[in-house]
Amino acid sequence: MNSIEGETPISYVQGVIEGTVVPMLLDSGSSVSLISADFRMSVPSLRNRPLKKDYVSARAVNGQMLDTLGTIPVILCLGTESWQHTFHVLRETTQAVLLGWDFLVKNHALLDITHGKLQLWDTTIPLLRGSDLTPVCCNVAIANTMTFPPLSEIIVPVNVHSPSSSVAYSNYFVGYLEPNIPDSSNLVVAHTVRFISPHGDAHTVTAVRNGVTCA
Repeated sequence: MNSIEGETPISYVQGVIEGTVVPMLLDSGSSVSLISADFRMSVPSLRNRPLKKDYVSARAVNGQMLDTLGTIPVILCLGTESWQHTFHVLRETTQAVLLGWDFLVKNHALLDITHGKLQLWDTTIPLLRGSDLTPVCCNVAIANTMTFPPLSEIIVPVNVHSPSSSVAYSNYFVGYLEPNIPDSSNLVVAHTVRFISPHGDAHTVTAVRNGVTCA
């Protein structure tokens, strides 16, 4: 297991894929750029964009075959600049977006770990640090005052309150909600795994059940 020091630059940059902020892995060992099938489905503009059936025989570093679905053209933003690039869509990957050798070479990439930056032509993009990808513990609260009828279960929007204003959530971060409510409330809150919305809108939700038999 590799440990990531909090302030050490790592081979990730923060980018935007068609309106969605996401950390991108820089991987010169991959000949092509990849995007996960799950991430593609989470971005509305990509979800309905047809794939080109362009299968490749791809293998992971351990020799395992990778399950590619096809390719898709994508607009990505890094720093102040935008690029259109073709990504291979991959199932069952731990990385949402991977910028491979094809993108890095075409854009004259210079990865400067010492100074924590990626140079693409005249554009400089800071590398993320370990702390940017380290999970944090946050408080969660129901977004609005709500009435729960007896013997009902409701999906409700919740706000995620970061312990630090410096924490910048990506739409692709995943959170695990563990209930912490008084036993006397008669409410049951589900243990929930959800994508985290940085603005606490309806995309961050949990299930709440009222077990009381009368109002």
